[in-house]
Formats: sequence, C-alpha cells, structure tokens
Amino acid sequence: MKQFIFLFVYIFSISSISFADDFWQRTGPRGPNGWDNLFVDASGKLYLYADTIIVSSDNGNTWSGISTQGNYFAAFYANSPTDIFAADYSNLKHTTDGGATWNTVEVGISPINVHTITKKSNGNYFIGTNNLVFRSTDGATNNWKRLTSGFSDGNVYALTYANDGSVIAGGWTNIYRSTNNGDTWTSVLSSPTVRKFAVSSTGVILGGTAELGAYTSSDNGVTWQFSSGLPDSNITAVGSDVNGNLFVSTQKNGPYKSTNNGSSWISISAGLSYKFINDFGFSSGNLIAISRAAFKSVK
Repeated sequence: MKQFIFLFVYIFSISSISFADDFWQRTGPRGPNGWDNLFVDASGKLYLYADTIIVSSDNGNTWSGISTQGNYFAAFYANSPTDIFAADYSNLKHTTDGGATWNTVEVGISPINVHTITKKSNGNYFIGTNNLVFRSTDGATNNWKRLTSGFSDGNVYALTYANDGSVIAGGWTNIYRSTNNGDTWTSVLSSPTVRKFAVSSTGVILGGTAELGAYTSSDNGVTWQFSSGLPDSNITAVGSDVNGNLFVSTQKNGPYKSTNNGSSWISISAGLSYKFINDFGFSSGNLIAISRAAFKSVK
C-alpha cells in the first residue's frame, strides 16, 4: 500500500524586545499543546518535542519541522536532525531520514514505556524505562541488555553520567550509581523520585525530584546533599551552563539560579510569560527554557 507522507515544515522567526531587568526573551513558537521537552545535540542544535518536533540550528532564531508521523514522544535523543531516537509510551523508535519514517527498535520487551534516552561518550546508549535500564553497545539498533543487578525500583526516570564515567540513575525511590557501565548498581540515596539530572561544567550533579526538592553531588554521585532555599519542593526542570551555574524550576514559583553549587538560589523569572518550566538546555552562550513556548536568557 502506497503511503503518502506529509512532512510539515514550519519556519518560525521572531524578533524580541527585552527590558533591562528581564532575564528571558521569547525565542520560539508556542507548541500546539505546549512544549514538554528540550534537547540540545552535540553541535548545539535545539529540538523541542511532544506531539510535534521542531529544530533550530541558529540558537532559536528560526525553526523547522520534523514529522512525528502521528507519534507523541516523551523521550528523545538526536545525533542530528536526520538521526533521531525517540520513544512514545509503548516503543523506542528511530528515524534516519529526518522523520519521514520511524522504525520500531526492538529492545527485548514490548510494549515498554521509555522515560529517558541518553548516550555515553563510549557510544553506548542507555534507556530508563518502566522496566529498569537497558543498554545497547552497538548503535542502539540491536542487542539491548536489561540491567537489573542492584535495583529495587521498577521505574527509572532519569539517567546521566558523572565526570569519572560512572552512570547515575534516578528511580522511583532511589538514586543509583554504576561504575562498570551499568552491569551492577548501588543505591546511593533513598527516598527521592528524581525526574531529571544535570551536570555542571565543574562536575556537580544536580537532581530534581517530584516532591522532595533538589539534591547535589560534588563527588561523582557517591554522596548527595539536600539543596535548601527553594520555596517549592516540586522540581519540574534542572539545568546548568558553561560557567558552572545551576538552574532549577519549581512548579509554583518558576525558575531559580545558583552560583554556589546549590547552596542558595535567586529567582530568574523576569521576562517569562509562563513560569512553569518543563526543561532547560544550553546553547551558544544562552540558557534555553521551555514551557508553552521557548525562551532564552539575555543576561
């Protein structure tokens, strides 16, 4: 059966006026239902995604569309605009033609709810799912291995890498650490449900939880400290920049910045028309934040 594929290409350009006291200016379109997630690839391209994907190669000044073929993607990893892994709530999928076709990647269990996708510097891919962590050592297209040793959680929502190469995983009730590429895991902090991680340029790991605030680690994830001073314990986004600054956004009070590894925080919501931030990224000297639309820092 011949399939006709309509590829929506959306070019968005914006000129913004920012006021002297504003931290943010608008840099992207409002999503059809808002933007859930942001990804920055190795070359600095920005991707906003949910039920639509748009990409910018000029720090958010213009945007073009990538077809989802009707998929709603909750997890995402892009090597380039033509080579993308993404996951809906049932399968991991891969496109090598810029979204014209999406092929299901067999990871060994189906259906599977993939919460996060990441790639280590050695080329290995990891996914956090509702059925623990899976690893691929051959380009993420075949030979996925389910990693179970040391886990007491079923869901893994967040994954990142410390500067020493250890893998850090955020589960439903624990933060886990692996020093052998995921073969075995050790719980290093119990209780928090970590939604997202960020790693600063100085190696500090920041974890944002659903109900228990933010935690930081300055020793590659071995020990963790509670970060006080935030008015809301429900963290919706975390981020970092090249200067070692850390960023969080809270559900009720919007985004905050720390210049001292999470010891204290200052509000940076000036200039935002929507304070509920879903994700942060960093590109071309600017911090990027997304909610219903995309914003970038102006100072």
